[in-house]
Amino acid sequence: MFLTILVLSAIVAASCSTANGVILGTACVVVRNIAGLEQQADPGGGRDPLLRRVRFTMPLVVGIAIFFALRVPETGILLTLAFDLMLAGLVVPFVLGHWWSARITAAAAAASIAVGVTLRLVLFALTPTFYGVENTLLHIPNDLIGARFDGWPTLICPVVSLAVFVAVALLAPRPAPASEPQSNVAAVPVEP
Repeated sequence: MFLTILVLSAIVAASCSTANGVILGTACVVVRNIAGLEQQADPGGGRDPLLRRVRFTMPLVVGIAIFFALRVPETGILLTLAFDLMLAGLVVPFVLGHWWSARITAAAAAASIAVGVTLRLVLFALTPTFYGVENTLLHIPNDLIGARFDGWPTLICPVVSLAVFVAVALLAPRPAPASEPQSNVAAVPVEP
């Protein structure tokens, strides 16, 4: 009995720690990356204004998480949707950023991310099921896409994202090669 209580307590503690990290990390991304606020030295010498803004953002993040949890009570479905959105938008710029660095541009990455994520959300809204579970989060009834299309958007969206990335990268002007740094030392002629 004691061992069962100990194991269950450890599971609850690990879950709370993970949830706390996700909430804090998401709030920090919202404040720093989306809102564009940078850490500044506090002249009062004690409190960090960036940390204070992150703490004020955390209830908003928790509210959004509660909304999604109430609309879609299946945790696995929400994790799969998050995975699909990241696969549709971020895999192509990340991989090609390492392997095709001569042609990568910020415009190609931004277009790839925007098209991939938007297409995944549109196909999610049009498909009545999501991996066999009824789409209760956001479904727009239509005659175009049925339940048999379920699962295909996971494969289609990264391919479209790849096509957009390559097209924008090839159409964008090539970045100029970095020039060699000039030395301040004058060349001394060498006599034989």
